[in-house]
This record gives sequence, C-alpha cells and structure tokens, in this order.
Amino acid sequence: MAASLRGLELVRKHPEWRKKLHENVRYLRKSLESIRLFTGQGILPIVAFRAGDSKEMMQVQRQILKEGIYIQYTRYRGSGKEGILRMVLFSTHSREQMDRLVEALDRHADRFIR
Repeated sequence: MAASLRGLELVRKHPEWRKKLHENVRYLRKSLESIRLFTGQGILPIVAFRAGDSKEMMQVQRQILKEGIYIQYTRYRGSGKEGILRMVLFSTHSREQMDRLVEALDRHADRFIR
C-alpha cells in the first residue's frame, strides 16, 4: 500500500510524466499502424499482438531480444490458447527507442496476424 501511495504522490507531483506517456502512446500506435500492425484503439500504454502460433511468437521474441529489445511473450486468461506478444510503454521511452522497436517489428511483419 505504501508503494501505491508513493506512486500516486509522484504522479501528482509530476503531471508532465502522464502527458509524456500519452504522447508516447499516440506516437507508438501511429508508428505501428504505419507497418500495418493494428494494435486496437485506446490510450493504454500496453500493446499486444499475435504472430502465428506460440512457437513462432517465441521465435520472434528471441530474435528481437538479440537486437536489445525486450517484448514479453505471455499466456494469460485473456490472451487465448497460443498466448500473445506484449509490450508496455513508459513515459521515459524516447522516440528513438520506439522507432527502433517499430523497425525491428517491421523486419518480422510477415509473421503478424493482422
């Protein structure tokens, strides 16, 4: 509870963090759409998508990790039987980092379910 209260305190003290996060979400979603990777509507800083079956998604995850970019492969109740690739965006991510991510994903674009 103390960590949650501290988090709320920091967000109130630094409203620019929230503004920057929303800017990053808009930028990344637009960039992903430019490579035809539709991530759905919304302002959540979580982007999830599928790339074939679970083996293929794990392979994409490993290949992108070799480029120094971490994308989580996970299975949870709402992700379906095969699981999902999932990314969480922060206000501290730079445009250069987001561009690098989009370029890496674009190299694997033929695998994504659209």
